[in-house]
Amino acid sequence: MVKRNSNGKTNPKKPLGIWIQASQLNLNNSLFNGINPKSTALCLIESLPTFRKYRHHKKRIILTLSLLRHFVEDLRKQGFQVVHYSLDDAGTAELCAEGELACLKDFVQTQGIGSLRVMEATEYDPDQFLKALETELGVKTEIIPNDQFMVNRQEFAEWFNSADDTSMEAFYRKRRRETGVLMQEDQPLGGRWNYDAENRVPPTGNMPIPDSPSFPPDAITKRVIDLVEEYCADHRGSSADFDLPVSQEDISTWLQHFLEHRLRLFGMYQDAMLSKSHRMYHSFLSPYFNHGVLLTSEVLRKVEDAYDAGEVPINSAEGFIRQVMGWREYLYCVYWMRMPEFRDNNFLEFHRPIPKLLNDGDTHLKCLACVVQQSQTEAYAHHIQRLMVVGNFALLIGIEPMELLGWMMETYIDAAEWAAVPNVLGMTLYADGGQLGSKPYAASAHYTDKMSDYCKGCYYRERKRVGEKACPFNYLYWNFVGTYQEQLKHNPRMQTAIQMYRHKSQAERTLIASSSKEFLERIDQFGTDRKLKKKVVA
Repeated sequence: MVKRNSNGKTNPKKPLGIWIQASQLNLNNSLFNGINPKSTALCLIESLPTFRKYRHHKKRIILTLSLLRHFVEDLRKQGFQVVHYSLDDAGTAELCAEGELACLKDFVQTQGIGSLRVMEATEYDPDQFLKALETELGVKTEIIPNDQFMVNRQEFAEWFNSADDTSMEAFYRKRRRETGVLMQEDQPLGGRWNYDAENRVPPTGNMPIPDSPSFPPDAITKRVIDLVEEYCADHRGSSADFDLPVSQEDISTWLQHFLEHRLRLFGMYQDAMLSKSHRMYHSFLSPYFNHGVLLTSEVLRKVEDAYDAGEVPINSAEGFIRQVMGWREYLYCVYWMRMPEFRDNNFLEFHRPIPKLLNDGDTHLKCLACVVQQSQTEAYAHHIQRLMVVGNFALLIGIEPMELLGWMMETYIDAAEWAAVPNVLGMTLYADGGQLGSKPYAASAHYTDKMSDYCKGCYYRERKRVGEKACPFNYLYWNFVGTYQEQLKHNPRMQTAIQMYRHKSQAERTLIASSSKEFLERIDQFGTDRKLKKKVVA
């Protein structure tokens, strides 16, 4: 097929240009379909404005830049012509500082590009940017469907708009049947679709948790660390002790370690939390899925193979597959169904800003201190730590949804807007009024006490509901139920809690309200629940 430029004239000798975004770092994606390396120029960009959109954790930026630079090396070894807009290249640094459009304009001009191929972005604003590229660049721009996910979002929209049941569970079962994963003909292996009952086991103090492999920075990553300290010095976290895999070989080793040493007990303990182990049996594969370095279909096949070989139980295999094939894919598609309006939701009308304690972990609440300090150090917390510790606290004190979204985006190494918007606004803060989650994920201290060791040695008493040293999660929970009972009265999963609140004595309800008021006023004034020590006057 003869390519045409924006004026309709043919460009028979001008090369095809392909822009590979940082979420598409895989030679097996459809950007490379049918191309001739000799007549194709590949473009990869280190965009400073993109990195500075949020004060992203330094380790997140290090990982992104290092993965991109290692991919550039792999492409060149494969014989591709690569134009790399690098922050530390004298010829391209100024363009990187201007952003992606400046780099692409230079790419088209200097390489004599006749047409440009790009893949749909995974997030709304970058995707809108792609749609304007043809006009901005003056060359024919082909936007191909994103294949970093197993489900095409247009196909999902057709199903969602026609199905009677559009829940995640219905979607997950549909996908299991379509792919045959953990299926025997039309029935799930083991006779059940869901093993959640086996996958909520509390932790024990002597759990044998395997160490994670460590990958000391190579020359490329060391240079990236220096760049991050130069350009992003005021960002969250520290670049110290960065030891994550960044080459394809090391990432494969990382995946294999999970399959051999963590997957077996992942299902059982996926909701458990321990002070001594932040990752426990979790895979820490999400950053690599997000960058396209690992393809979900290939990883799911390996998990299924581990089950077929008798190396892992079905509850662990199904639990992992549900998180990826079910929840991850579903959230991505729902995000696209509801954007851009999704970001405007604030059903419960929360307006509190992020308190200081969520940035420094300076709090008497041991659970919150553990998770916040871990998050600031490692740029990581697993899904229950985010939802039931940080998220639960944010829900109970009423943090403004976009404030929490920004905090999550800045804090976590795997935070992508397509996942953070539905997780924060839908699941965590109930900001969409229950369109995504079946109930507000509010909980008292009982949940944390059951599923973690955080309550041991805490300043507060987890079983005390009100009064001196009562755990704030207890009275804040009941204050939340009482305050929002009208907004929640039609939610069937909140009826028991609402009735329990209404059956409490007036005296207890008054104590709940006054304790909550005092706690929130202290948070608003000082940013922490710690009582400031009085200065000694000489």
